Amino acid sequence: MDIMKKTLLIILYLITFNSCVQSKKESNNLTHENSKLAARVDNYLKSVTSLGFSGSIIVSEGSEIILQKGYGLANRENRTEYLSNTIQSCGSITKQFTASAILLLESKNRLSVNDKLSEYFSNAPKEYQNITIHQLLTHSSGIISGIGPDEEPISKEAFLKKLWLEALEFEPGSGYRYSNAGYSLLGMIIEQVSKMNYEDFLRENLFDPSKMESTGYMVAGKDTTQLAIGYNKGKYWGKVYKNGWLEDGPNWHLRANGGIHTTVEDMHKWLQVMLGNGVLEDDIIEKWTTGYVNENNDDSKYAYGLVVYNDQKYGKIITHAGSNRIFSADLVWLPEKNILYYIQSNTSLFPAYEISNNILSAAFDSTFRSSPFIKIDDNIKPESILQLEGKYEIDGGSVELKSDDVRLMAKINGQSMLNLFLNHSTKQQDFFSNLNQRTNEALILLKEGRADALKDLMPAGQDPLPATENLLRQIDQIGNLEYLNLIGTFENSENSRFSKIGAYTTFVHARFPNWNRYWNFVFDKDGKYVGTYSGPWPTFTMIPVELDKFIAVRQEFPYETTDVVFKEDCLILNGIKACIKE
Repeated sequence: MDIMKKTLLIILYLITFNSCVQSKKESNNLTHENSKLAARVDNYLKSVTSLGFSGSIIVSEGSEIILQKGYGLANRENRTEYLSNTIQSCGSITKQFTASAILLLESKNRLSVNDKLSEYFSNAPKEYQNITIHQLLTHSSGIISGIGPDEEPISKEAFLKKLWLEALEFEPGSGYRYSNAGYSLLGMIIEQVSKMNYEDFLRENLFDPSKMESTGYMVAGKDTTQLAIGYNKGKYWGKVYKNGWLEDGPNWHLRANGGIHTTVEDMHKWLQVMLGNGVLEDDIIEKWTTGYVNENNDDSKYAYGLVVYNDQKYGKIITHAGSNRIFSADLVWLPEKNILYYIQSNTSLFPAYEISNNILSAAFDSTFRSSPFIKIDDNIKPESILQLEGKYEIDGGSVELKSDDVRLMAKINGQSMLNLFLNHSTKQQDFFSNLNQRTNEALILLKEGRADALKDLMPAGQDPLPATENLLRQIDQIGNLEYLNLIGTFENSENSRFSKIGAYTTFVHARFPNWNRYWNFVFDKDGKYVGTYSGPWPTFTMIPVELDKFIAVRQEFPYETTDVVFKEDCLILNGIKACIKE
């Protein structure tokens, strides 16, 4: 064969290969051309991809898919794009599969949700024996959250032996406590009644009839190249698949309560089951999606592996999130708007469930603004970003930079650094300094356990005891508080997270052994306390537009931006230099 023919064949091969790759990519992406809702959600997710989101979503209007797409990278090392057929763990969304399996068995008269544990576990301690399947399903059994890590390869027998040693946290049926261990017991009941492996039962009775070919535990490993890699704080973490598993699937810390792998394509088929277009009868679906037990607030109720509540904007919402703090997922159904969606993510820095409110706002609020589109310099490599990691300090503040692929995540500590990133005026800085001093004094009293610790923050005549009691209760529940650190204060810009609650937010970090709690103390325009709410650390994503020049974008609306330049071991913003301290 002459050189000319060889060259022609190579060119034809490359054209064919590229066409196949493009066809595969296009087949995994779908945005309904006539759906403004889909376009707005897609625009939002494209904008946050530059901030660090990677994952996929499927949105359906009834049975019609209006958005199906992947964003970012499923495997950063190989630069593999995240597609709608990328497989990852859905975390605690597994619980709704377990719950529907229980209800399916009940419909066949194989068990009843009113059955007691004593009917299935003859060696259960006396205080466990009267716990019902209904109480396990609704986290009202009193069983503790868990007895070990997801990665510990623990057998059924060892799991039960360890669990039976744990005292119940309350009388069964008298309270609420989210319990992974309780759902593991449900998985054991499914295996005992069906005489089948948990996953095999789900596959034969739920997944196969729904044509969910990529959903399950062991089935996820058929093609491991489709599995997403997880990233913890920007660093390689790996896969849930077979991490501490037994021969037939996950260990019993994880089985039936979390860890099932799926794709957004498969989850669209599952969403159709929820709509009544599948293997479950209408009466089962009604029982499955009814809220029974109040969660830790009075606004939402736990159903069977699902959460139900009413929202002023969207009406009834049926939902559940899942996460192992690396992989995350969120399922949302708005029955009154006939909209369902499922989203998943493979990075701890951008959990899927944390952006659900923004997805809903993007979908239904025409005034919603996405974060700015910033093009990352194509010449930037992760290795060059890694060299910029470190803690950069100025008097009264610091910023800790961690690499996240080709971005830097900036974690801000101290009022002086907040002032720089948010460009606070002199008047704002003086006001925030006074508010920080008053809040610090309250934190000292709170750490001492004073019942009236917030008294000097409250409006005149308002009782400080209820608000203080709420914080003291959280401290007591977690236990062994190490310190309370005030990070700083900032203004709640219009339409930001707490703007309708108050004018200013003072962010506080509560540190416990192996645990963190982030509190937002919200104040009105006069600096009087309004309430305390949980929320993420004030963080900026720094996007490289050149090797040493970045645009820092706040991860929360209204997405304030500031330019940052690196020079030697320092960064410069707003004319101020912050340097790494040795």
